[in-house]
Amino acid sequence: MNVKKFTSYAVALMMSISLAPINANADNAVTNGYYNDSGQWVQGELDQTLPEGIHSVDKTAEALGNNTYRMKLKVVTKQNVETFTKKSATVLVVDTSNSMDGNRIGNLRAAANEFVNSYAGDKENVGRYLAIADFSNGVKVALNWTDVSSRDGRNNAKTAISKLKANGGTNLDAGIKQATSLFLKDAVKQIQKDNRNTVVLTDGTPTYYLKDCEGGFTWNHKCETKINQNV
Repeated sequence: MNVKKFTSYAVALMMSISLAPINANADNAVTNGYYNDSGQWVQGELDQTLPEGIHSVDKTAEALGNNTYRMKLKVVTKQNVETFTKKSATVLVVDTSNSMDGNRIGNLRAAANEFVNSYAGDKENVGRYLAIADFSNGVKVALNWTDVSSRDGRNNAKTAISKLKANGGTNLDAGIKQATSLFLKDAVKQIQKDNRNTVVLTDGTPTYYLKDCEGGFTWNHKCETKINQNV
């Protein structure tokens, strides 16, 4: 927790302590009340707006005799009672050019699998969408949008990763362009931009590139390259 957040909770806690109703138990009698803004005791329930981040406050006073009380305070923060999960969308753009052959492609698969495990999290079916685009001379979609927070989705992602093979040149342009196109798909277009990410795994400098031409983008100055927008 950062300093600002910790400080805000500390202030909220102090405010809650001063504002919370007190249940005083004396001779088996319970009186609910609170001190108002003028410092006067008022019998009844306090209608208060709790500080941000505080879910509930309960303060009790147990009479011990001789005007002595044992005070108990229970503060429940929202983090204790709510699970915050946000849908997210990530395109994993991976380099499968010839230079990735041998140990490098194995290391790439291992890194990609580790990313899937971390990105999926420990909650089921919360909307952790993943797509994989692999590029060499051109680009193809190895995995279309899949919720990897589900068991089947995670297995499908790892199956796609296991099939990655190294061959050809390095067209990073095509990989990035394909990622941009994937974010336009219905499955994820409603996910807010702050929760969209592109992660690129590559080992070197591009040797191929996209070029504007009539009908779309291409590489090698030939109007042949296509970005798959129908997956």
